[in-house]
Amino acid sequence: MLALLLLFVLATIVFYLPVVQTGLAKKATDGLNAEFGTNIQIDRVQITPFNLNANIKGIYVEDYRQDTLIYIQKLTTSVLSARNMINGDLEFGDIEVDSLLLNMKTYKGETDTNLDVFVDKLDDGQPRKPGTPPFLMTTASIQINDSQYRLYDENLEAQEVLYFDQLAVSASDFQILGPDVTMQIDALSLIDKHDIRLEQLTTS
Repeated sequence: MLALLLLFVLATIVFYLPVVQTGLAKKATDGLNAEFGTNIQIDRVQITPFNLNANIKGIYVEDYRQDTLIYIQKLTTSVLSARNMINGDLEFGDIEVDSLLLNMKTYKGETDTNLDVFVDKLDDGQPRKPGTPPFLMTTASIQINDSQYRLYDENLEAQEVLYFDQLAVSASDFQILGPDVTMQIDALSLIDKHDIRLEQLTTS
């Protein structure tokens, strides 16, 4: 009995090590990349096992031309239900994102953006089995700080369509249900490439 207790304590201590947690996260992303043909990388993960709080740093998503599609310097959240996550329903606590870069681009001769191509890779096009619920991800609150959004189209003379800097978003009731994404944007502010400042936007 004492040996089992010591083994449990040792396993818990080992799991607390960020290098172990990061290694497990990299194995998960490697499996995802192999299955869907994506390139998603994570620099560092720290999870508190008992309350499932997660601190993730350096999230990199590459597009199909080996350019940056998404980069997040830091993401903090918690998993509300491990059982539901195992069953495929991603229910998160409050999510806070620091320094997000979303770099959408339509390459020369193409009609879809690199984000469209990435999303298509995650959809195998197969109908769900009868009674199988659609993909679900929810969170009560999302806070995005000090971020950037870029939209380019190489088929246009002026390729830079949109450039938003100092982007800050506070949103609630975020839900992805199958192909439908809904949220309440409580506050949004930004500066565009012409130095026009948007101080407050609220919408559904």
